[in-house]
Amino acid sequence: MDKKNSISAEVILKSKTGKSMIENENSLTSKNIHEFEPPIENTKIVVEKLKELGFEVYQNQLTLTIIGDAILFEKIFIIALSIKRNKKNIISVNPDKEPTIPQGLSGIVEKIVFPPAARLFNRYYAI
Repeated sequence: MDKKNSISAEVILKSKTGKSMIENENSLTSKNIHEFEPPIENTKIVVEKLKELGFEVYQNQLTLTIIGDAILFEKIFIIALSIKRNKKNIISVNPDKEPTIPQGLSGIVEKIVFPPAARLFNRYYAI
């Protein structure tokens, strides 16, 4: 995989309590974070499947970060991506529609999102 042309997305897994990180009206805090954690076994299944599909996968407590070429994202999630690079070489990725969750993962994965670049101290940073 060509790192220079790679993009990333966040895979939001369904929580063990059924609460949604996407549709939650309350803030995520250190007191309620456990309510949004996915079951460990489901995380393992998703990591393995996404690696089999060709993605690099990085895991944290709540979500997975996946990295791959745009063509891979388009093929696997049945989307067309608009990828723009600004003067400071920061990439923004916008799908033409909601990514389709692959068969076998739809009961475990809540959503795939392409987060915007983070803005800190009047500078943008790719995530």
